[in-house]
Amino acid sequence: MNVILVDLPGERLASAEQELSDREGRVLAYAADVSDANALNELAAEVHGRFDTVDLLFNNAGIAGLHRWSWTFSDTEWDSIIAVNLRGVINGVSAFLPKMIERNEGHVINTASMGGLIPTPMNGAYVATKYAIVGYSETLALDLASFGSGVGVSVVCPGLVRTELGTALMETKIAELDEAEKAMNRAVAQGLAGGMDAQEAAEIILDGVRANRFYILTHPEALPLVEARFRSVRDGNQPSFQV
Repeated sequence: MNVILVDLPGERLASAEQELSDREGRVLAYAADVSDANALNELAAEVHGRFDTVDLLFNNAGIAGLHRWSWTFSDTEWDSIIAVNLRGVINGVSAFLPKMIERNEGHVINTASMGGLIPTPMNGAYVATKYAIVGYSETLALDLASFGSGVGVSVVCPGLVRTELGTALMETKIAELDEAEKAMNRAVAQGLAGGMDAQEAAEIILDGVRANRFYILTHPEALPLVEARFRSVRDGNQPSFQV
């Protein structure tokens, strides 16, 4: 395949482009902020000028932020997490999906999280955006089916995967947090550091796309937690979280 990489400008993007350029296929890197709708519209115009089709659209950009009590997130934290995690997905779909609908083929893959299926404590901003991505993707799939489109949709709900989300969390200053918040951040960072290899997660995701699965879970062992949440919904109980 030809691969189009999109990230903020910097060494990470250049490094990924270089690594993938050693493999078969053409690799092009574009510096863009996914939270900027105009930037993604311009990107889509340029990509469609180079290639006839975009077959797989991965809306994967995300940030986690600090784990803290839900009422203590600042306006800046809320704005940045919503802008990247939710608006980034919306902007990607809005920019690229119309051409896919015209061709009546292709597949949209939106990355949510297990945090989009089950609540996790001290993670209010992140969970809010991931729940929104799941709901948006579900509605998008219904809309495409009702429209009669052959474009597919998947929503990926990964568990702990070893990515730079964990590295960023480890490097974030947490001095202003209380002891419970500090303990949660350390536990999450440790969990991410020991999480599933990203290559393994990618293979699971691609297998799910090939099988045209809508919900793609990298960690199906977490399904009992999802089932427990729906029992809470059925019974009208407050949700709980147990590992």
